[in-house]
Amino acid sequence: MNLAAAGARVDHQNRRVQILDFSFCNLREMAQVFTAQPRSGRVRKRAVWGEQSQTTAPAPPSPAASDRPTDRLQSEHANADEEEEGVQEEAELIPQYYANALKLNNNQLVTLSTFADTLHNLIFEAPRHLTSLDLSFNGLAALPHAWGDLPLQALYLHSNNLRDLDEAQKLRPLRRTLTALTLHDNALIQTPGYRHTVIALLPGLKALDFSTLTASDRADARQFTALARAMAEQ
Repeated sequence: MNLAAAGARVDHQNRRVQILDFSFCNLREMAQVFTAQPRSGRVRKRAVWGEQSQTTAPAPPSPAASDRPTDRLQSEHANADEEEEGVQEEAELIPQYYANALKLNNNQLVTLSTFADTLHNLIFEAPRHLTSLDLSFNGLAALPHAWGDLPLQALYLHSNNLRDLDEAQKLRPLRRTLTALTLHDNALIQTPGYRHTVIALLPGLKALDFSTLTASDRADARQFTALARAMAEQ
């Protein structure tokens, strides 16, 4: 089966969705996505680690160059060093993918350090294209402070180790784009006012924990936050 085709889907608006799937890849840290084999994904560019490509022979010295043997030898060494550095840089190129949906679920991630930088390098023009991110079924205890200007519309964080409701405040940068969020099966949902707090924090949200939000949900959230604010000011 063509993996690129397998990773392509069509959403409810008949838009092509390119899925980059690293689920069940035993990832322990974000940087491992550059060496892991995704279950599906469309590669934009790749260089095999350690592979050295054939290089062209150095150009002969120009007539203006010195004909002294020592000068020629130094020049050849300099050219060789430059070529070796070029080969090394080419060999260290990391894979980059086309994707607007990234699946990192069912791994062993406990931290999202270097999260934004990793995604910017992993996905071609991620700040323009990445709209769905699945981080469910990991061991995350904290969320990143910076989301790298990602236009996320769907974010799946259920079944992690998120305990403090303050972690939800880190989702504030996504308030203009996020429409679907899951946080169930985390200890933080036991915090009184959990749903009201999250709904008030993300005004564009349409579904929370796979439950569609209603006008009544939004009204309750506004009332709860107004009451909480009044009590805090007393």
